[in-house]
Amino acid sequence: MKRFSSIIKLGIVLSCVLFFTRCTKEPTPIDNGFGLPNATETGANTFGCLITGIGPVDTPIVSTFISDNNPNDPLAASSGNGAWVNGDTLTIAGFSQKGSYFKSIQFTIIGDLQPNAIYTIDSVTTIGTAVTYSTCTGVSLYTTTSIADSGTIQLTSFDTVNKIVSGTFTCNFTFPSCDSTIYATLGRFDYKYSSK
Repeated sequence: MKRFSSIIKLGIVLSCVLFFTRCTKEPTPIDNGFGLPNATETGANTFGCLITGIGPVDTPIVSTFISDNNPNDPLAASSGNGAWVNGDTLTIAGFSQKGSYFKSIQFTIIGDLQPNAIYTIDSVTTIGTAVTYSTCTGVSLYTTTSIADSGTIQLTSFDTVNKIVSGTFTCNFTFPSCDSTIYATLGRFDYKYSSK
């Protein structure tokens, strides 16, 4: 009877070990259904968001914006992906692959950089800009810049020891000359930042 009891206990222990080992080896689940990078806080050098709204010539837009951080990609952006701290100013930028409708999205936060802080975009101390290859009549070789008129950015992590800044954002980019608004939602970034 003792032997049978020991076998049952051993079976329970092995089942628990296998269960927890399997759980720890599972990949991190994707937290969205749009192919965006996960909202991590590890310095993964990622930037992305879902873009919706009305573009040029009243064209509905539903697309993902993901920064191209692969230096081996021949279509990689020629500049600008990443995060930089200069004094009390933080700049976070994502540039897409060349040829994308969206060229870049960038945020600047001036002053009081704190983890878990939520910053309201006000075009003065927290500024968001988007650059698109568009005009009011359609896609163009020339770029159009829009300044975000509302939204928020949250720094979920601002690690000054390991120089990692991570966060989430949502905002609206209005193109007054086209009478159109584009919404950036499910925004997330996770960069190892540099100091200037």
